[in-house]
Amino acid sequence: MELKQLSCQFAVTGQVAPGDMAVVASQGFRTVVCNRPDHEGSDQPEASQLEAAAARQGLRFEYLPIVPGQATDLDARRLARILDETQSPVLAFCRSGARAESLWRRARELSGD
Repeated sequence: MELKQLSCQFAVTGQVAPGDMAVVASQGFRTVVCNRPDHEGSDQPEASQLEAAAARQGLRFEYLPIVPGQATDLDARRLARILDETQSPVLAFCRSGARAESLWRRARELSGD
């Protein structure tokens, strides 16, 4: 799992597996945001499996699926709300990390950061 740190409280990565949640927790993350819709790829675990694995590690899990190229300002505002209401640091993921990063950048633009 290769992390891209975007701020001291937010990082992105590509697809994670249930077994990765122990590593995520050991790296100090408190919240995980899934930006990948279920069944986007045949090799990805379902969000419910990831949520259960996250819970076993004491992590909060948020499901905010974004279809590639179809993120909206509403989606960015939803991410901003998640970031305001959850403990940080936060790790967001999608297939490659790119959607998660662009959504975070848009959320910051909309909030004036």
